[in-house]
Amino acid sequence: MPALQKVVLDASLLVSAAFGGVAAQAFHLALQHRVLVSRPILDELRMLVAQLGKKLTVSQRRLFIRQIGILEQQAEWVEVPGELRLCRDPKDDAYLETCKIGRAHWLLTRDPDLLEIDGELLQRHHLGRLQIVTPAAFLERTTGA
Repeated sequence: MPALQKVVLDASLLVSAAFGGVAAQAFHLALQHRVLVSRPILDELRMLVAQLGKKLTVSQRRLFIRQIGILEQQAEWVEVPGELRLCRDPKDDAYLETCKIGRAHWLLTRDPDLLEIDGELLQRHHLGRLQIVTPAAFLERTTGA
């Protein structure tokens, strides 16, 4: 098996994973690697539990909360100072800063703002090796499926 790679999971992936499908498959595959998490990421996830409220079924909400618990217990913690300013949405900067400080290989997301970030911009901010991909692309590139 190739060396474990470092992966950061964005909130959009975890919400989608609560519905099953490709996002859930990508979440479980990511757990076989080295998942990185930071305080701002967990804060956003906890806030989403309350915000999503009735948009999730009871079982989807439980699954989402369980996924957050898995991250709290299994992921590697990264301390981020909150200094990176790269995105239109400051919450997205927390993901990129976690990737930068943790030297992540992958950022899994369904967020169009993150997916559209230019490679040259990533290079200038020392994120050149980072691949920002959808759950489906992660599965395809890591398993060939």
